[in-house]
Amino acid sequence: MSIDVRPVARTLTQAQLHAYADASGDHNPIHVDEAFARTTPFGGTIAHGMLVLALVAEMMHAAHGERWLTGGKLKVRFKAPTRPGD
Repeated sequence: MSIDVRPVARTLTQAQLHAYADASGDHNPIHVDEAFARTTPFGGTIAHGMLVLALVAEMMHAAHGERWLTGGKLKVRFKAPTRPGD
């Protein structure tokens, strides 16, 4: 059986961070206030961890289709921030 794995890429935008903040109710300024975020050790806004996880799950589904939906699992550790443009 041949496995068809297609490359998938997404680029995170600040607009996505704002939309996710609205949907989740998490308006922590590290995610949505660029001026504030520049004053932090992160040096700019960072994505919500669960937003990044949702994008990873979307990419896994796009790459692996039904196999991902029926048997896919993720075990994650957030080791570094994800920023707009990543």
